[in-house]
Amino acid sequence: AAAAGLATILSASPDLLAIIRWLGAGYLAWIGIRALVRAGAPVTPATDGHRPPRGPWTGSFRMGLISNLLHPGQAVFYTSMLPQFIDPTGDTTLQALRLGTIFAAIVLTWFSIYAVVAGTLRPQRWVSIAPALTRLTGLVLIGFAVRLAARL
Repeated sequence: AAAAGLATILSASPDLLAIIRWLGAGYLAWIGIRALVRAGAPVTPATDGHRPPRGPWTGSFRMGLISNLLHPGQAVFYTSMLPQFIDPTGDTTLQALRLGTIFAAIVLTWFSIYAVVAGTLRPQRWVSIAPALTRLTGLVLIGFAVRLAARL
């Protein structure tokens, strides 16, 4: 989207950027509140060596996608970082798409490694700390939402 000029449109339209920021702040707050509410839910590990069934990954993917799309920092990042690596004498759109693809591959690799490592840890160990981590995550997300809203 940055290569297609969305970042330029956002930077030229303060009202549109403000709307996206409000949507992003609201979404972060909603995720944080959901985490706080769900922190009290019982966590029970599998005791027979089998992992408990997991929900469909599409929900997690959708949540991450919406978080990134509503985060105006993404547009700011791409408009401030990518241009310094683009040769103005070449096809700038193709170069921006290539750099964006490389960045996405790096992020995907990092989070995939993180997910595999987290998935191999013993579930019994996480039962005692999962509620505290969920509450902390919820508070951090609400804090980010407040900070984003305060910058408007």
